Amino acid sequence: MRLEKSVYDLVVATVADYERMNRMVVQGGLPPDQMVVFVRKISAIDHALTVVCDGEREEVKRALLSDIAERRGYDRSRSKELFGSRKLFYARKGQAVHFIARMMDLI
Repeated sequence: MRLEKSVYDLVVATVADYERMNRMVVQGGLPPDQMVVFVRKISAIDHALTVVCDGEREEVKRALLSDIAERRGYDRSRSKELFGSRKLFYARKGQAVHFIARMMDLI
């Protein structure tokens, strides 16, 4: 199933904001409702990467996260050596984006 562009854009923007949300949750000081939203988004991304990159090193998960956030294709990917093939790279990236969208109730 192909995602709508708006859903894909929301997932990419959320993934790009992952580090900032993580810092804000760790530092605290957020209103409770905002904290819940951030924790939910962070857990959706973490869970998706854990499921898609099952058994892979943390380096692979971080590289895939970066590739999604920066909208990188296989040729400019930081993780292409880690996945090996173009087909596997796009399969994992697509699975991760779909899973994040499902976890965030976008589809």
